[in-house]
Amino acid sequence: MSGGNQSAGGAQGPPSFPVSVVLTRRTVRRGPVTVPSWELGGVVAGSPREADGGPARGRPIHRDGDREELLWTGLAVRLDPASAESYWFNLVGLHPSLQVICQPDPSMGLVPVAVTADHDLGSAHMEADDMVFAA
Repeated sequence: MSGGNQSAGGAQGPPSFPVSVVLTRRTVRRGPVTVPSWELGGVVAGSPREADGGPARGRPIHRDGDREELLWTGLAVRLDPASAESYWFNLVGLHPSLQVICQPDPSMGLVPVAVTADHDLGSAHMEADDMVFAA
């Protein structure tokens, strides 16, 4: 499959497709303090950096007052054959989507660590208190 990556030893690995993620951070007032509020701007096919398994890289792409958009590159959607049933339920559901799994980061606030079509994986990360967005 042309979208697949090669693993060590030349064996064909699960198909993976590079993607970029846009996260929007707003500063909102809650009582006497201001806190960040996050939302998913979108998932875009392709990435200027190959999905090599390294950490995602984020950079600001737009700022307007208390709102900032960050573009995260270096991510990939990997299709694991063991998750085929979860993908199928996702695709036949009312709102097929990708799950963007994010974790807190001291310097960036929130960092996307994975993008998946596996709703079971997304649910597991929500239960572990990671932030998960649907796209």
